[in-house]
Amino acid sequence: MTNDSGTGPETGTTLARGVLLIVAAGVALGIGFNALQHSAGSQRALAWVGREAQLASLEEVSAERPTGGVLEPGTTAAADGADPGPAGGAAAEADANPAADGPRTSEAGTSSRPAAPGSGPDRRETPATRAAPAGEAAPAPAPGLPPIPDTREPLEVQYSTVKKFHDAGAAVFVDARSLDEYAAGHIAGARHLSADAVFEDPALAAGLDTQGRPIITYCSSADCNLSRDLAFALIEGGHRKVLVYKAGIAGWEAEGQPLVPGAAPGGASP
Repeated sequence: MTNDSGTGPETGTTLARGVLLIVAAGVALGIGFNALQHSAGSQRALAWVGREAQLASLEEVSAERPTGGVLEPGTTAAADGADPGPAGGAAAEADANPAADGPRTSEAGTSSRPAAPGSGPDRRETPATRAAPAGEAAPAPAPGLPPIPDTREPLEVQYSTVKKFHDAGAAVFVDARSLDEYAAGHIAGARHLSADAVFEDPALAAGLDTQGRPIITYCSSADCNLSRDLAFALIEGGHRKVLVYKAGIAGWEAEGQPLVPGAAPGGASP
């Protein structure tokens, strides 16, 4: 008879070594991929240290004089102007130098350059309610509202500022909670969109028509990170003026503001 008593332990040792090699290879690949995401500046990269980075506050940024340019992560230099959206700000640059191409005309042959304040058919319209026609610069912020800088990271915003934007209709509110939570009650006029849906399909971000207004995301409360995740997803999708109302629905109701029940406009959204 053949003695196979030594075969079992040897086989088990070989199998254990194989499993360890597979696990080590997987960890190494994960670390390498995360490092590439960090080097590419992707918001999907995982933090090396398990600590949530604090976002800058719009109120703090607005306290300084705008200096132009794009707000880099971790800085407080602000830039004037409205959100050019994913398509970019070429039209705004053209409006900044009207003498370069002369008065523009619409298809009907009439001038599309805005009339002087207090005159013309648009004299009753406000910058917050006037939609920017295609090819024109976005409207300036309504009086009393802080300018929103172009950012590569979202900015947190407090209730008092959120209320001003809501009352003026000067921002696009986006609810990052589940559809059921949205239907149970949301901030009036808010749309619904999830961070996962935007990361999976960036076209959803490009399809969010802001008409030059900033975006304000929110979720249930200060303990909820869905609004923050959605804000990063929208920035990665091309938007540059994105704010996070960290207090969310809980903060909105705590200030005595009502919620509006009902399904998302146009049917269920992702």
